[in-house]
This record gives sequence, C-alpha cells and structure tokens, in this order.
Amino acid sequence: MDEKFKKAIIAGVVCGVILIVLSFIYTVGIRLAFGSELQSWLSELQSWLEQYNAGYAPEQGIPEVPMGVIIAGAASLILIALGALAFIGAGLLAAIMGAQYIKTRNDALIAGAVAGAAAEVVHRPFAMIFSIVMDIVSPLTIAQYGTTPTMISAAWSALGQLICCFPVVLVCGVVLSLLGALAYAMLKLKV
Repeated sequence: MDEKFKKAIIAGVVCGVILIVLSFIYTVGIRLAFGSELQSWLSELQSWLEQYNAGYAPEQGIPEVPMGVIIAGAASLILIALGALAFIGAGLLAAIMGAQYIKTRNDALIAGAVAGAAAEVVHRPFAMIFSIVMDIVSPLTIAQYGTTPTMISAAWSALGQLICCFPVVLVCGVVLSLLGALAYAMLKLKV
C-alpha cells in the first residue's frame, strides 16, 4: 500500500475517534440531560396539533419551547460544527503527515478523500451503538404512534443510521476532508 494512503488512514482514524467522542456527547449527553424535557414538549405539541387538525381552535398558541430544548438544539448545532471541523482536520492531518508524498493537487485530494472516508467508517458503528443503547435506555416516543417495543425502535434507529446518515455524512465528510487537504497542499506545499 502506498505510504500516502497509510498516512491518510491514520489521519482518518484520529478524526474518527474525535467523531466518536462528539457522537457520544450528542447521543448520550444531550438525550440524558434534555430528553425528558423534550419528551414533555413533544407531547404538548402533539396534543395541540391534534386539536388544531380536528378543526378546533386551541385556546392558547403553540406550546412555548422550553429553554432546555433550545439549549439542546444549540448544543447539537455546536457539535455538528465541531464534527465538520474534525473532517477538515482529517484532511489537513492527512496532508501534513503525507506531505513528502504529495506532489500534485490530485495527491492531496486522494489523501483527503481517504482520510474522510476512514473517519466516517470508524465513527459510524459507534454512532449506531450509541443510538441503539439510548433507544433502549431512554426512548423518545410520541403517543400518537403507539408504543413500539424498544428493541424494534432501536433496530429501526440503527437501520436509519445506516441507510440515511452514513451515506450523507460520508459524502459531506469526504468533501470537507478534501478541502482541508487541498488547502494545506496549496498554501503550505505550493502544489
């Protein structure tokens, strides 16, 4: 295997570990800290929507969003931004570690793509595990949809992670990593 690819894979694994930590904070921390408040607000909102859709004019407006839900949303956005920076960092790290092997912009792009893909491949199984565990331990449910057994809900969550999240994050992560590697190659390596 080309040394450039080895360095890019190592950079991707480092980024993947950072993404695992961010995923843990997002899935476990936010859900445990704000899950009950979110669950309560969703129930109020569902009740309001049922009255509204049935043709009744609810006496009060849409239920006010509690501060905990707003904080959880803001924290989620911050964690998403940190994840994007981690992917850019994977590309930078791949270019830095493989600088002696990067002779063209194409070399930098390949190193960035490999690092971004490696990061997501390392990260996604852990994100799925965290999601499954939290769906079993602290499920978020909406009464309108009935009570689904937690194992089925957890399985659907994992399947959703695999089918929806993995391809989207993989493509976005590779693009961000490409940009990080290309920026380093153009600015520092002058290729």
